[in-house]
Amino acid sequence: MSTSVSASVIRQIEEIWREELATVPFASWQVRLSDEVLTQEVPERVFSGASMIKTPLAALIAEDIVSGDRRWSDPVEVEEAMRAPGDGLLSGMDLLRTLALDEAVTLMIAVSDNTATNAVIDSLGGVGTVNARMAHAGWSAQILRSIGSRDVAHHGEQFAVDPGLPTPAGLRRATLLDHQDALARLRAAGVRAAAPFLYQQDRRSLARWLSLSASFAHKTGTIDGVRHDAGVLICDDTELWVACFTDGGPADEYVDHPSSVAMASAMRDTLRALGLTSSLVVPAGG
Repeated sequence: MSTSVSASVIRQIEEIWREELATVPFASWQVRLSDEVLTQEVPERVFSGASMIKTPLAALIAEDIVSGDRRWSDPVEVEEAMRAPGDGLLSGMDLLRTLALDEAVTLMIAVSDNTATNAVIDSLGGVGTVNARMAHAGWSAQILRSIGSRDVAHHGEQFAVDPGLPTPAGLRRATLLDHQDALARLRAAGVRAAAPFLYQQDRRSLARWLSLSASFAHKTGTIDGVRHDAGVLICDDTELWVACFTDGGPADEYVDHPSSVAMASAMRDTLRALGLTSSLVVPAGG
């Protein structure tokens, strides 16, 4: 898919992101139209990954599906020991229960279910195996331990993010490049692998001004002052890949968190600059 964006539009998009994210204490982003990078800021910076780590996990599952080592219908046991705090639905249900693999992955992505995430980690062979596979994939992404677990991964003392960031790694670390590469692999694995990202329920950030009919496959992550969002918008036969990882600001989660609003405004104005307004919920100039 070839694209051509004028130098003046690229400058405009660069200005949009720098202006909108200026008040966010720490922000990394990358915006590209197909393979053409329009603007980016320290995309290799390692952040506390929050729920963005779930995309590489889904990509590892998809890799196994493609290789024939797994099927989407494979059973996944969700045990009481996997019950996790935070986001999701399974933590409020009776456990033990059995899900199909595609159901577990969909819950992990669409509603960021932490209990389903623990079940997926277990089905992949545990934290050590997951970390080894993510390193083999070339990602900085790593997991310190399962959500709610006290068992720390081997070499957990080396688990760190950019020391200039206010939020420590916590359970997970990742870069926006890890996420976008993992999502690209999922899309290459087929429609079923990428489908859960189209049903992402958190629309506070990049998706805030997008129509519900827009085809935006993305994942969000929040913890402490961290607000991340990254994905790909299929718009007018064009692929717009947008990722923004942020840190700093209020720790409380609310709809109009400054980082979320900044991302939303930058996404909206980028679509206007590119003439891709068909995906917006409001008309250009509205």
